[in-house]
Amino acid sequence: MFGVWDLDNEKWFDAIREEREKKMAPDYVITDADKALKRANEEFELNRNQRQLTLEDIPKDQLAKLMSDLKEEIKRDMKTEAEQAAEEERLRKERIMAEREKYVNAMKESDEPWMDIEAWDEDGTGARIQLDWNDAFIKHLRNNNITGTDDDQVIQKWLILLMEDMTMRNIEKEDEGDFE
Repeated sequence: MFGVWDLDNEKWFDAIREEREKKMAPDYVITDADKALKRANEEFELNRNQRQLTLEDIPKDQLAKLMSDLKEEIKRDMKTEAEQAAEEERLRKERIMAEREKYVNAMKESDEPWMDIEAWDEDGTGARIQLDWNDAFIKHLRNNNITGTDDDQVIQKWLILLMEDMTMRNIEKEDEGDFE
């Protein structure tokens, strides 16, 4: 039995065979060593084709190297998957932003009153609200007696009226016991 053979051993046999073939002359006699080498090579091929390697057949240093290489490959694959997921998420956000921009542009040009809350940030002293609206919304507010020197002042007055109305409704619900 020859034990564990790897590709390097097979290359070794091929190298010896090639070297002997170079030295062969027409009168070259096949020696017992040549026959033994041929038998060993045939047995190696037979064993390699019939027997599956187990972990015990692999030297510990080669096994450790193999495991290290596999871990690195898995890490690369995971990183690749994470990069791919990040790219897909970036593309999804870009698509959503493009759709939103298209919608906002369409609504700003619309004759239908439109207003959107773009951002809402609360801290201990109050809230900051960022709104977007179209001219039809300002016209609608002015037609309902909410006036101001410019569009921003009209929106501020509308927000104040809206907050007062919400506060009054919450107070009424609280008095009725329906406040959540």
